[in-house]
Amino acid sequence: MCELEKLQNELQAAVRLKEKLKLDLRTLPEEAVRNTQDFRCLQSQFSLLYNESLQVKTQLDEARALLLSTKNSHLRQIERMESDELSVQKKLRTEVIQLEDTLAQVRKEYEMLRIEFEQNLAANEQAGNIHHKVRLSQCYTVRVLWV
Repeated sequence: MCELEKLQNELQAAVRLKEKLKLDLRTLPEEAVRNTQDFRCLQSQFSLLYNESLQVKTQLDEARALLLSTKNSHLRQIERMESDELSVQKKLRTEVIQLEDTLAQVRKEYEMLRIEFEQNLAANEQAGNIHHKVRLSQCYTVRVLWV
């Protein structure tokens, strides 16, 4: 029983000590906390992490700026390529139209030359027949005269 009372008293003393320490902890001066080794260690770790986060933020901003610059550059390049493509298409259309016009002209000239050739050929055939008949008549005339 004595031992139980002794333990009971120790428990009550421990509870009182806990309450006193709790009260002391609440009223602990800031300077006392700052002078502890744990606080200094946490403070240096925080400073390192904060500086590292600033570096990462700077790198992120630079990466965003580079991405935006690259995006804008690519958009301008695409616009230039599209513009070049349109101008080449217009140039090609113009060339095709000119070539079609030239082809139509050449076909027309060819057709006129073919008609002229056929007319000349027909005239030459008629003239050839006439010449042939004239020659034959001249040959007969010459033979008749010789005979």
